Amino acid sequence: MSVFSFDNHTKKERKLIAKKNKDILLVTELAKQAVIECITSNSFKKYREELEHSDKALIKIGIDIRKTILNKDERLALYDALFVRADVLGSLLNSVEKDR
Repeated sequence: MSVFSFDNHTKKERKLIAKKNKDILLVTELAKQAVIECITSNSFKKYREELEHSDKALIKIGIDIRKTILNKDERLALYDALFVRADVLGSLLNSVEKDR
């Protein structure tokens, strides 16, 4: 009875695995460089600035919800959606800044 094990690769298989690992590392590095180029581009810098200032817009939307939506349940649902979006935007911005 033979037991399947990844430790018993042929020389040809080990070469193929090594090549695949090298390819993965290369593709990962290329992707990393593309992300760096993206987050340092002028258009991304503008987008990042908009994200940083979006908190004021979210407050304005929240105030508008308070003024226009009288039903407490509807207002609560809209506030939940608003804060989820704010959290996602904040997390996105923090992740980009941390990885930079």
